[in-house]
Amino acid sequence: ACERGGIAFGVYYSHALDWRDGGDSGMKDFCYDETPKQAMFVNDFDPAAVTFSDYITQKSLPQVKELVSNYNLSEIWLDTPIYIPPEFSFRFYTTIYEANPEILVSQRIGNEFGDIGTPGDNVIPDEASENTWEGIATTNNSWGFKSYDKDWKSPQETLFWLLENVSKGGNFLLNVGPDGTGIIPKQSVDNLLAVGRWLKVNGDAIYGTKPWVITHEGPTGVSIKGTEHRSKHGFQLDVTSEDFWFTKKGSKLYVIGMVWPESGTATVRSLNEYAFTDINLLGSEKKIRWRKEAEAIEIDLPEIESKELGYVLELIR
Repeated sequence: ACERGGIAFGVYYSHALDWRDGGDSGMKDFCYDETPKQAMFVNDFDPAAVTFSDYITQKSLPQVKELVSNYNLSEIWLDTPIYIPPEFSFRFYTTIYEANPEILVSQRIGNEFGDIGTPGDNVIPDEASENTWEGIATTNNSWGFKSYDKDWKSPQETLFWLLENVSKGGNFLLNVGPDGTGIIPKQSVDNLLAVGRWLKVNGDAIYGTKPWVITHEGPTGVSIKGTEHRSKHGFQLDVTSEDFWFTKKGSKLYVIGMVWPESGTATVRSLNEYAFTDINLLGSEKKIRWRKEAEAIEIDLPEIESKELGYVLELIR
């Protein structure tokens, strides 16, 4: 199905944590060596006479080898390494590489192995990074399906997460939890379609871009430090027409605004020392008028069909 749709196929696999296997995660030995240190993730109600080494060599590693050998994966998203020793992380990585060196591996394989880092579940990083990483988020507060979780990320919030990650140099992985029959909730579908319409017009500012010297300009900001933080505190953000995000690609700089200014003029203060020859509004063929003022660039925006999620300016050197 992914091949027919032109979608890269990857899988998630929790390689060191298994809720139904008593030898998983190395937690048993860690927690019950003299004194309990941590009860989290430990199966102590039905302990199995199996070691963590047995679990890895007889179950987890063979299953990973089967996945990477037989299913033409682009990525395997290993997760929850817990207390996996470095030698096991290395065995997983070499097993994947030997099967297909083109497969991307998440750094949650453990012990600093892997190709792609993450700042954390539902975490927006504070700073840009030149490392290879991706932000990971959910469409509500659940990684699977919870019928009672109605706290959906709106199209505006979803776009905000996308811009925060991409402007800081990251990929953005957005999790969608289908129900038991495989149906994606309507709220997720509607929100994704809205952001998809924005990307259809403005995708040049996202795909294949890198961070500029500044990631964001404007008075508005929010710090999201994890799934629990987002669930408890919600998402309170009033983006203004003075907020802009920046990305670059080749000789082009992209200025992304989420709110259309009431005056019809965008005032961007971070461009005064940036040399450019022309400005385009993505999705419009109209000529853009602009002028340099003492502390900002003033850009007159032509009318466009939809202003729902803002606009993107393309500056050409």
